[in-house]
Amino acid sequence: MRTHFILSLILFAVVGADYAATDPLTILQSDASQFEKLDACRLLATSGTTEAIPVLEALLTDEIFSDMARYALEPMPDAEAGAALRRALPLTSDRLRAGVVASLGVRRDRDGLFEIIPLLDSDTEAEVVREAAARSLGRIAAPAGIAVLWETAGRKDLSFALQSALADGLFFAAEALIEQGKGQDARLIYNRVFSLKAFPITTRAAALRGVLLSYGAAPRGLARLRKVLRSEEPAFFAAGLRAAQEMKQKKVVAQLLARLLPQLPADRKEAVIAVLGEIGQKTAGTALLKEAEEGATVLRVAAIDAAVRIAYKPVLPLLADLINDEDADLARAARNGIAYFPKNRGNATLRALLDSEDVVERQIAVELLGKGGLPTPAALLLEIAENDADEGVRLTALKGLRPYIDLPHAEQLLRHLKEARSEGERNAAEEGLRQLCEQKKNFDNVTLEITQAVYGDLSSGPQKDVTE
Repeated sequence: MRTHFILSLILFAVVGADYAATDPLTILQSDASQFEKLDACRLLATSGTTEAIPVLEALLTDEIFSDMARYALEPMPDAEAGAALRRALPLTSDRLRAGVVASLGVRRDRDGLFEIIPLLDSDTEAEVVREAAARSLGRIAAPAGIAVLWETAGRKDLSFALQSALADGLFFAAEALIEQGKGQDARLIYNRVFSLKAFPITTRAAALRGVLLSYGAAPRGLARLRKVLRSEEPAFFAAGLRAAQEMKQKKVVAQLLARLLPQLPADRKEAVIAVLGEIGQKTAGTALLKEAEEGATVLRVAAIDAAVRIAYKPVLPLLADLINDEDADLARAARNGIAYFPKNRGNATLRALLDSEDVVERQIAVELLGKGGLPTPAALLLEIAENDADEGVRLTALKGLRPYIDLPHAEQLLRHLKEARSEGERNAAEEGLRQLCEQKKNFDNVTLEITQAVYGDLSSGPQKDVTE
């Protein structure tokens, strides 16, 4: 019994020591390595409680550990975590203060609002702090903070970095207002940023996207989208297309783009066609088919791809006509469109081409069949290889069979080898059998029964039955 008691004490001491060594608060207050302390902060970010706040607060002024300490405080629900960050503001400067300000923004700490506002207003504060203040005021999204952002944005002596931070802050504020169900207030911000020509064109374009998304497919929104897509400014046109992709009312947006498509210059048609394919609404099919029928090759190919993507079946006859077009890009797009038409809806067109009286069309169709144009094509390829009147078509079928070769096909391949109608077909059958043998050289869990074995030239030369 005494021995058991002593062992229990030793075990308790060891376990207690291990716990102390892995407890993040103990590590932070010890002489542990920098790596161990940083790792302890990471743990506290996911599992820290109120008792961790004073320990982390003490690190906010430390050049090495300040960032990790504030990262640990950011997600804590306790209001004291925000208070700890606010208390650190007057004790820090430059980079560290900017980090603390950023963390208050992440927490959307309204209690810190009137401590952050003076930092943005101050011409003597470090630029990095002012930038952090601009972004945090936007995240907090309080009316007083937004007003200061507007007031500062109107100044003409701002650096590009601070101007960008102000734009970020205003966008953060708009997003926060949308989350609060205040879409109209958010739209006012986006509209004002767009109208303020002091901002870079890319910032104004981003604001324009926000305006369009805030309207959605409401009549005023669609009218604005139509106007934007006719804009001479490329950045605004791109913002309009991006918004069109993101709008939830896909059918209405597709109808608008389809009506607008014929009126656009060629350099913009391609982008709109791609978006119509992305949106995936068949209401755009007629407009896409018209673009696919004539015009520059690049636009016709784009229109074919988009029409196939939205599974617009009326495009299939055109694709059948184009599979042997002298324009290689058009022919390739047409072939791929038939072979990979969504939900196998191009199968009937491909089967019709397989029965075509035109040898070239049949051969192209067999190529598509070999590339997976129909599900489980092996049996049909073997049938074509045996029955088609044209050598080129038969040879294409044998070559197309290779990805699908399996043991059930061995007998027919052997027959092709023995009764080949051309040297090319014999070689293709031989290559197929060689591939099959390579695939099946390990016959684990397979029972084979050899009924006959023949050695020699199987096509026409001397042979000998070597069956045992």
